[in-house]
Amino acid sequence: MSTLRSNVSDKPSENELHRKEGSLLSCLVEDLMKEMGITNHDSRTTHLLVDILQRESLGLMKDAHEQTEKRISQERDCLLPNSKVGMSLSDIVVRVSEEDAQIACQQYISRNVAKSSFLQDIKDMQRYANNTRLGVKSINLPPSKHGRGFFAGMRSIT
Repeated sequence: MSTLRSNVSDKPSENELHRKEGSLLSCLVEDLMKEMGITNHDSRTTHLLVDILQRESLGLMKDAHEQTEKRISQERDCLLPNSKVGMSLSDIVVRVSEEDAQIACQQYISRNVAKSSFLQDIKDMQRYANNTRLGVKSINLPPSKHGRGFFAGMRSIT
């Protein structure tokens, strides 16, 4: 049991996080840029990209935390609909689940990632088709002989 706890609570050492070339994240960004074929760049570019990654990651973590709080409150309201004794969310230690993090990532992608115009056009057409009301035009049927209906009148004509 103690080995399990030590594995879970192990944090990366300072040597792993801070290298001679820079932080682990800046090294990862530089490696990504090399894989993309970008070899010559201003050194400030790496720092700006690291800053953007950290900011967006913190935003994703905040969204995932809010998603978890929303799910917990919905579950609590479903299980204890009229309970006034329940704890507030600030009293509960919230642990973000993988599913909530995935939902936050999907929401981030849908908000911030540019979609192709072709797919956007299809969605616009679907939205228009779904919101367009189709009226039913009334049909005036010819009078039937002896009041037996339309088909009886048609049979008597032929």
